Amino acid sequence: MPQSAKAILHQALELPSNDRAALVEGLIASLDQPNPALDAMWLKEAEINHHR
Repeated sequence: MPQSAKAILHQALELPSNDRAALVEGLIASLDQPNPALDAMWLKEAEINHHR
């Protein structure tokens, strides 16, 4: 983990529990975004496997 991430984690752990929960929710939501490039790769893979 980069130093900046460690510093952010340390600061986050000092937040009240409701603020930490909101932070976690925001981080998880940011990871759950559509990725058109990744979707296109999976579609191509599925098409290749379907034709085998």
